[in-house]
Amino acid sequence: MRLPTNRSYTLAWFKLANFVNRGEKERALNVLKLLMHSIQDEAVPYQLEGDLLLAFDDNAALDRYHVAANLHKITGKTTKATSFHYPTPCS
Repeated sequence: MRLPTNRSYTLAWFKLANFVNRGEKERALNVLKLLMHSIQDEAVPYQLEGDLLLAFDDNAALDRYHVAANLHKITGKTTKATSFHYPTPCS
């Protein structure tokens, strides 16, 4: 199996940003799911998903932030767990 290069990751992040800018939520979520496999920290993908959902005013963002904060807490990263800025609920 051939591993993706750094260039592939950079292109994927660029595509993700493009989809967000164009308001294509489902496509952005699909790219994010692929990128999540390249992130070592278990909590970071949930935080990124929360950020993405927040960009689309999706109330599920708060759930993802809670999961990320709890995972940071479990792994002893209390500073990261307590430094989340929870956004106001989406309307």
